[in-house]
Amino acid sequence: GMQSINLSGTIPSEIAELEKLEQILLSYNYLTGMIPESISSLKDLSLIDLSGNMLSVGNNVWIPTGGHLEINLSDNNINSFPFPSDVDTY
Repeated sequence: GMQSINLSGTIPSEIAELEKLEQILLSYNYLTGMIPESISSLKDLSLIDLSGNMLSVGNNVWIPTGGHLEINLSDNNINSFPFPSDVDTY
């Protein structure tokens, strides 16, 4: 993964062009801005770990459309996020 390697900037919406992406592991970097809604199109995604960054979410809620998905958004600028009941957050 790419955890704690001093990445900065935003997560580009083009990340969704990596159609077979299974995990996004970018914890404890310096990522800012919004989490791109485009990642909801990644059908094979099983784990998103964006903890320990400076990310936020917009008014539009992206709902992952794949199968089982675990999401860690702790230690960000996110107070609450309405995930559907079949998504595990930790």
